[in-house]
Amino acid sequence: MAKFNEKCQTGADVLEHMNDRSDRMERMRVLQQEKREIENNVTEYLIRNDLTEFFTVNWNRVQNTDW
Repeated sequence: MAKFNEKCQTGADVLEHMNDRSDRMERMRVLQQEKREIENNVTEYLIRNDLTEFFTVNWNRVQNTDW
């Protein structure tokens, strides 16, 4: 709170401080959204890779089995 009081002496200072804070909050929101998208893409990739490997290994076992 001391920094706020030191920096914000006029109404214009207060408005600038609030705008800066709003900009930071918007950037944080965008970064969080990008992080969620990356996590979802990585999760989807890992699931797809695991399933592909699982079916490939099991299909090869089926092919190599004497029925």
